[in-house]
Amino acid sequence: MTKFTKRHLLRCYPAGHRVMSDNYEPSAAWSVGAQMVALNFQANDLPMWLNRGKFKPNGGCGYIKKPSYLLDENAIRPMYPYTLEVTILGGCGWDNFKDADLFDAPDTYVKVIVSGNLRDAMTRCTTTYKPQKRTGPEAQPWYNESFNFTIYEHELALLMFVVYDRDTASQDDFLGQYCTPVSLIKSGTRAVPLFSAEGKYVADDSSGAALLVHIRYDGGTPYACEMPLIDHHDIL
Repeated sequence: MTKFTKRHLLRCYPAGHRVMSDNYEPSAAWSVGAQMVALNFQANDLPMWLNRGKFKPNGGCGYIKKPSYLLDENAIRPMYPYTLEVTILGGCGWDNFKDADLFDAPDTYVKVIVSGNLRDAMTRCTTTYKPQKRTGPEAQPWYNESFNFTIYEHELALLMFVVYDRDTASQDDFLGQYCTPVSLIKSGTRAVPLFSAEGKYVADDSSGAALLVHIRYDGGTPYACEMPLIDHHDIL
């Protein structure tokens, strides 16, 4: 498939049996060079969040250039793996989530997701923070948990943060998300803004919701030989 997309256009789209307008994970199609990866934009689900993050470069115009090894027949895939260490320190602006739980303050946790080449795909999850109050200083979560990722194809990789309210009697409630290409990441400590499922910044008149994270991102040592290609599948 990768050889085919170096010379031909390929369009992928959700199967007809997806009657609820949900989406497939688009990273598998991007990783083999598909040029047109169509999604149900009305869904506002995780694949759509990945899609928004994917096209942040180039001014969000909807077009980005593929990595050279997906364009040039003589190019090989990267042999320099990157190490990505993500520390979720805590959160601020959690007053925006005060009504997420009907009876108590929301018990929140964070999923850290790396999506891209199937070899690089990985999800890690923090513990659950149980606040005593819905608003104020005691409502702001503190995690201080670190996760390590090894990324072989950093030009395809996306880093996503998703915040949930843990429920015992029903499905966990989504609170906020943020996604960005790994290639745009710089090491350091920063506040990551959180967005709704529709892509709107979660904020009220006094504060905006954000995750406090520390990121260490650097290249590794080259392999003695090229990493073998692997088959890619739609895993959802």
